[in-house]
Formats: sequence, structure tokens, C-alpha cells
Amino acid sequence: MTTVGKTPANYTLQVDWKPVARQITGEDYVLHLASIVPGKHRITLVANGAHTYFNLTPELMARKSDKPLPVTSSIEFTYAPPAH
Repeated sequence: MTTVGKTPANYTLQVDWKPVARQITGEDYVLHLASIVPGKHRITLVANGAHTYFNLTPELMARKSDKPLPVTSSIEFTYAPPAH
């Protein structure tokens, strides 16, 4: 894992804006999908204890913020459980 600036203390993983795991350390985490309902979802990884002055949204990356911003990364996915 590569960081610029302060290394995050740990990470929080959110599914649909709700934390499902806190204080994750290291580079690996397994997200079990058994409790996830079928449909579209958003996973967000939050770097705790780190900040940026540049919004990590691609459309806004060139604009510097006057205030520190949280370091996050999100993806959207559509979940369909396997057929049995």
C-alpha cells in the first residue's frame, strides 16, 4: 500500500453509508455478502487519521480545499446472490 503524507491509523468500511467494519489494519479484508440484499450498493473505505486538501472525486481533483477533507474511496456495485 502506498500513501502520500501521513499513514492512516486504520480504516473503516461502510456499505450503503453504514459502518460494517471499524479499525481495519493491514491490506486485506474479506467482506461477507450473506446479509446484503440483492440490488445496487455502495462500498466506501475511509482512511481514519488521514486527510487531504484535494477532493478525490475525479471531477473535483484539481481544486484545493481550504479545509482538510476525509480520505475516502467508494465504488458502486450490483449484487445478485448465487443461484442454489
